[in-house]
Amino acid sequence: MFVSVKISRISIARNKIEFLPDSVAVEVFLKVFVNGKPYVTFLASPSMLKELIIGNLLSEGIINGLEEIEEIRIDNSKANVEILKNGETKEKLSGILPLYCTEGEINKLEKMTRGFRIESDFKIEAKALIESFKELHKKMSVFRITGCTHGAALANEEGKIVALAEDLGRHNAVDKVVGYAALKGLDLKSHALLTTGRVTPLLVLKAATVGIPVVCSSSAATLSSIRLAKAFNITLAGFVRGNRINIYANPQRITLSGQAEI
Repeated sequence: MFVSVKISRISIARNKIEFLPDSVAVEVFLKVFVNGKPYVTFLASPSMLKELIIGNLLSEGIINGLEEIEEIRIDNSKANVEILKNGETKEKLSGILPLYCTEGEINKLEKMTRGFRIESDFKIEAKALIESFKELHKKMSVFRITGCTHGAALANEEGKIVALAEDLGRHNAVDKVVGYAALKGLDLKSHALLTTGRVTPLLVLKAATVGIPVVCSSSAATLSSIRLAKAFNITLAGFVRGNRINIYANPQRITLSGQAEI
């Protein structure tokens, strides 16, 4: 299925009307059933749908690993997933967080997750992180054509991108790279998560659930996401643009050349 299509548009500029071709992103609705029961309906870009499903099941804490998935069948707008019914599942951290957060709910979540901390020796140089974002933006082919997608990627300690995905939704893009990592056997505890979207509390929870130690965005981070990153011992950075980085939580994993840590 195509991720973008050609259309015609009317352009008005400098008091002049033109009829021009354009490219727009395509979206699909994918209704997912787990063990025969409705689980979620995604509005997503029609690429890496298997990775999207796997990554979401992992980042929502429904499963611990691929070994708990017996079968995935995707047929047009419907997907059926069979998982081990007797498999041990992690506490569903993401399920604690409602779509609209209040300060009281964030306070409650911080208390509930005390003692749950990401322990990782992963470090990445600031220069390598900046270069990895330049590579991410360069490789976002659908965004370059349509201007309509978010990007997510995983970068190793050298700043090399080892997984990349685009999607209409920033959380979908993250789930896709998590699912890709699972299929390729990548250790998420040894990578940084890059995103072009705003860092939300849900995104931080997804990272915490799968053990990602560093979350970085070329956009902003909300106060609640910063608070949760501090609670989970996740390094959180935003506005990774040009040659600058804003670090909001746990800076020890982002280093300067020739220095142990910031």
